[in-house]
Amino acid sequence: LDHANNITFNPHIGQLVVSHCHSPDGHYYRYSFVDPETLTITKTADKEQPFFSMAYSPEKKQYASARWDGETLDFWDQDMNHLKTVDVEWPPTLSQGVFCDAQGVYFVRSSQFGYPPEIRIYDWNGNLTRTVRLLVPSNMEPESISIVGDTAYVVADDWQGNAVIYSLCFEEN
Repeated sequence: LDHANNITFNPHIGQLVVSHCHSPDGHYYRYSFVDPETLTITKTADKEQPFFSMAYSPEKKQYASARWDGETLDFWDQDMNHLKTVDVEWPPTLSQGVFCDAQGVYFVRSSQFGYPPEIRIYDWNGNLTRTVRLLVPSNMEPESISIVGDTAYVVADDWQGNAVIYSLCFEEN
């Protein structure tokens, strides 16, 4: 599974979908289906567009992904057929994981070039709807994001071999 930059679950096929991010042979196009019961790889394939992470929305029956530094978003149907590409503002923060649901696509990004970690939220047309700064200690590298109910969970690496989980609750204003 190489770097295994992101894992999403597609309930329509009953499989985990793992974004390889990069493989030893230089592919930034690779993903694998993994059986959630046995944790065995059931399929590995490449897509026509590169991506550092990909997530699935059961409500939309679509995948969303981003290329390279996050300056290009790609949208895919439930069978991973490419639907559209949207160029967005280049984020100066470091590409990490993604989560999506019916409301949008949520990219967690770690600090880079002096910019603090953040969550970039896009709608399903690729419009940036909100940027949320993450106030985490400087030794934490946010890696993944999941949303359950009204709570977002961000998993960070503390560079000491530990994962730290932050829970974020959002209020409407």
